[in-house]
Amino acid sequence: MGNKTTSTVYLDEDDVREFREKGFNISETARIAMRTILETGFDDIATMLRVSAIDRELTSLEGDLNTLNKHKYLLIYKQKELTETRDNLVINMKAIQTSNRISELTQVLNKHIIDSKFDSESIASEFPDIIIELEQLNSNFNIVTHIERLKIILDF
Repeated sequence: MGNKTTSTVYLDEDDVREFREKGFNISETARIAMRTILETGFDDIATMLRVSAIDRELTSLEGDLNTLNKHKYLLIYKQKELTETRDNLVINMKAIQTSNRISELTQVLNKHIIDSKFDSESIASEFPDIIIELEQLNSNFNIVTHIERLKIILDF
């Protein structure tokens, strides 16, 4: 062994603390590691260091992927919620539009029913388009029943 010299080595603070807690001496370990590298050949150590560096990078990437997966699942959940909300709004909007259209057609039809003095045959022949559309919008619609109910409501 030759003369000793002082060198500065930059190490992770947590690693140094843990290393010392386990009872290792940093200077002695560094001296033995350097001696081993010089005696056993640099190629094996270089490969080992590359493998170690790749392992650290893989571990980091795995953490990043886990974070991304969590974010992905949150986005998928948010997308599902928004899609359900949108679908419900569209259903409600269509129901309102249908209800408004039924109301408009019924209003027109009721006026003609009253004007015809509740004559179901003349209403059926004069306003088939309105009756057909009402039947399409409301499968329970029946012109004869509708006229009878209107008579009761208006007390005729």
